[in-house]
Order: sequence, then C-alpha cells, then structure tokens
Amino acid sequence: TYMDGILRAAGAVNALPETAAPYPQLNLESLLALNPDFIIDVSWDNEPRDAVRAEKALAYWKRFPFLRAAKQGRVWIPNPDLIQQPGPQIRDAVRALRAKLPEELP
Repeated sequence: TYMDGILRAAGAVNALPETAAPYPQLNLESLLALNPDFIIDVSWDNEPRDAVRAEKALAYWKRFPFLRAAKQGRVWIPNPDLIQQPGPQIRDAVRALRAKLPEELP
C-alpha cells in the first residue's frame, strides 16, 4: 500500500501483518493487540489542523498507558494532506516520518 511504502522508505516496519485487503482498517481492539512501538494517527483529519487537534489526539492515546507507543509518547499526528495523498510530497512525508521515528526502532 501507499502507506506501507512510506514506512519502508523511512526505514520503519509495519506492525500490521500483510493481508488480502489493500487498505485494512483496524478497530481499537486489534490495534491494542498489536501493541505497536509507534503510531501514525491520521484519524483526526476532520478536526482543525492545529495544535489543538494534535493535543486532542495525544490525549486520546494517553488513555492507553499499557500501549507501548502511548506509554513512550511515540504517537505522530501528521497533516493528512502530507501523508495520505499520493503525489510529489511523498519525499516530504518520508522525511517527516524519519524525523519522528526513534533511532532504536527499525
């Protein structure tokens, strides 16, 4: 998928196993079971694109302190226009993701 390509180009590994569905959607229980090291949350794209939006999203994830990514503050709330829309900005998306990934993560 497009997002998987961005992850690989940034040097990350997708926590979601390959499936037959090209764009699988996870429910919360599935995500909690995966317990990822890092979360890219693009579900807040109906909110205003500002610091308030990011604060709301981060507050949401802090409700799950047993989730590895939330516990370590490894949640990225990118601008959906940067990360979700294929186009020439893909280089910027990869760079932005690389900058957010902790060094010790693959």
